[in-house]
Amino acid sequence: MARADQEGKPAFLMEARPEDGSLSNLSSDRGTSSSQGPKYTRRARQLSSLSALGESILDLLVAIICGYFIVFAALVYSRRDEPLDRSGNQELLDAAKYVSVALLFLSLPWSSIPAGAHIRNSSLSSSLTACSRLVIGAARFKCYNANEETQNPTIFPILFAGVIGKFLKAVAAIKLENGTSVLSLEYLLQSRTVLSTVTAPLILKTVNLLTPLLFVLWALSPLGGQAGLRAISTKDAFTNTTNNFTYLAYVSPFTNAGVNSASAEPLVPINAIFTSALIGSAKAKSLAQDQYGNVKVPLYESLPPATSDSSRGWRSVPDNGDYQWSSLTGLPIHGVPSAGVSTFNLETGYMVTTCNVSGHDWSDGYRQGLMNQSLWSGANYAFTMGTGSPFTQYNFSFLSLDLLDGGSTVSTDKILTIANCTVTMRYVEVQIKCNGQTCESVAVRPSNNPANHTEGPGVTSLDEAHYTPINGLGQQGTMYMSFLADLTNATNPTVGCDTTFCPPSVVEAYLADPANTVLQTATTKLWKLGDELISQRFTQLFNTYWIDSIAPAPVSGNFSLEFSDFGTTQQYNTDSTLGTITTSQRVIKCDYKWLAILLVCSLVLFVIGLATVVLTALRRGPDVLDRFSPLLRYSRFANIPHKSSMEDATEQSRRLRNMTVRLGDIRPEDDVGYIAIAVLDGTHPVQKLSKRRTYA
Repeated sequence: MARADQEGKPAFLMEARPEDGSLSNLSSDRGTSSSQGPKYTRRARQLSSLSALGESILDLLVAIICGYFIVFAALVYSRRDEPLDRSGNQELLDAAKYVSVALLFLSLPWSSIPAGAHIRNSSLSSSLTACSRLVIGAARFKCYNANEETQNPTIFPILFAGVIGKFLKAVAAIKLENGTSVLSLEYLLQSRTVLSTVTAPLILKTVNLLTPLLFVLWALSPLGGQAGLRAISTKDAFTNTTNNFTYLAYVSPFTNAGVNSASAEPLVPINAIFTSALIGSAKAKSLAQDQYGNVKVPLYESLPPATSDSSRGWRSVPDNGDYQWSSLTGLPIHGVPSAGVSTFNLETGYMVTTCNVSGHDWSDGYRQGLMNQSLWSGANYAFTMGTGSPFTQYNFSFLSLDLLDGGSTVSTDKILTIANCTVTMRYVEVQIKCNGQTCESVAVRPSNNPANHTEGPGVTSLDEAHYTPINGLGQQGTMYMSFLADLTNATNPTVGCDTTFCPPSVVEAYLADPANTVLQTATTKLWKLGDELISQRFTQLFNTYWIDSIAPAPVSGNFSLEFSDFGTTQQYNTDSTLGTITTSQRVIKCDYKWLAILLVCSLVLFVIGLATVVLTALRRGPDVLDRFSPLLRYSRFANIPHKSSMEDATEQSRRLRNMTVRLGDIRPEDDVGYIAIAVLDGTHPVQKLSKRRTYA
């Protein structure tokens, strides 16, 4: 037993335990006989030991997993601007969205094994096997929760917290073995989470050089989590290519010489296409493409005027539909790809009818006058034969009777409509935009380079505005003179007529109401519609039937650059123009700022992970930090069996797992109690704490 008065040396008191491990008395280490040494001995912790080796390997695997984010950042940078559909790029994008190796790595058995615990061979083997499989599959792995997808920003902070927490504990263990202050140890151990790092200076009432460093270190956790998601995304990369677009020329040869002629065979499909265009729904008539996908050309006159002087005559086609089409049949276009955005300008034209409409009584004078004229007669209407000459402006008259039921013409109102019309030509340049093969006209202006195709005799006294295809423009023969007769016969009813009355034809119905061409069963006083509506509707009728007549096969979806309609010798004309096809492709987008943040955070995490491996390997003593069982090891009031001073806290916890302890009053019989942790084994009284007592 050492004495306090011997040479002024301090007395070192320690507990001496018999072989059964029970607490007996306090004595000096100098007076302890060698024969009373502990029964169980163990060397200081060595790197070659199985437990140290296993812990180091697992710490190294954690560092390798931290390197995953570095590899991810490198892949993002190397694959920037690459197409998303290239092999591996979609998986790389998914790696930023879904849980990859980090979450599963944290769920491996090692994460639940405290540092310094003894690892059996079977447990270590299974952990290493799982880790190796994880590393191999890291590049393409996705982990889905049963109900939701866990995103990558939640993974980096979790891994970051695990690595930093283990690192700070390893630093504290090394400092403890080398000798350090209690405050330093407590500061390190209390800074292993973000919140505790903030509160540690307040609780411990101290600030040192570690305080700002720890703040900066923990700030990397949310930054790295956000950077993992924001460093990579996708964007559209656009490529422009020049392409040749070929379209039907409006000025093309007429295809037949009328009913009962040798060339009348095309009239069957022509009239069918024309009728289907007229009886279509109002919505179909308002669309930018007809039922076959041909592009309709707006009436330039119906478009709102340009509001800017810099428009150079362009009038935009409004989205509200407040305009009219020049024809219900559009122009077929060849060369439009199925993907990409195509833009080009085409030069075309259309006929414009200008009518003066009036209403008249059905008098004997009118009847007698009509009997002396040559007319193309429809169901309840008639056309004059027209002046289809290259030397005369094209004029025609339209006459329509509003018949009562039974064919009676007795009415107090004017039932005869007479429209005197002229036909002129309008050449326009149209901007076309196609998204895939869905095309529309976006702007129109008067053409500076009319595509009039003046093939044929070309002898005319008419100017450009009055020389139309039904005047002979671009015609080799005289078949164009049958145009008005063909139009008259195109929709004449053959069913439902009796000797005195026929239901309105589709042409009459369209003139009366384009939105209701099928259900009309009575004639109409068309003169009440006024000049503008009648002119506009005749314009649409003329242009629709003209396009259907010159190229019935192309407008019905069979547009070929080397095709002759129905075996006829004449060929429709085509025009070509150069345009641009813009194709978009989803590519990898790299955000360099977030990528730099991710790389910095990942490098810090990786270096700290490696530092943890080194510090853990350098530790020689048992793991006694951050555990409860070391509180019992040297307690005078805990009568516990002793094994070895090298016993890790986790081993001691497993060994004493069934022992019951209490923080209570170990001097309940005294006036002033004393609080300590003691074993509830019945050898010493340990009373619960009471608010009525005072404690020393």
